[in-house]
Amino acid sequence: MPSSSSYKRLAFRLAMTDPTTYEPNELIARIGTFFLVTGALLFLLFIASDVNPAYPMPDFNLMCAALLLIAIGAIFRRAQPPPPKAERFRYLRKLMQQRKDAKKATAQQAQKKK
Repeated sequence: MPSSSSYKRLAFRLAMTDPTTYEPNELIARIGTFFLVTGALLFLLFIASDVNPAYPMPDFNLMCAALLLIAIGAIFRRAQPPPPKAERFRYLRKLMQQRKDAKKATAQQAQKKK
């Protein structure tokens, strides 16, 4: 009998190959993330070439490539849809809203008595 993890892997594979669940914007956003990280690493290499005393002049090709990749990555990341609303603290938000409503109700009752 197959384990539940094999079912999860199969479901993941089916979801990745199913054209109804494929989001092209998600792929573009991931490529944008790759460009951002690569650009940041190239920028760090540029800084290292500037700091290194063995080289009399920093490698400005690294800086230009880094800025170009960061710009392309930022443009690609704009295509990413906003993340779903986090439901982690819904119980705490509910409690805070109840307290706020209770304070408003007591304030209104105090104003009515005056």
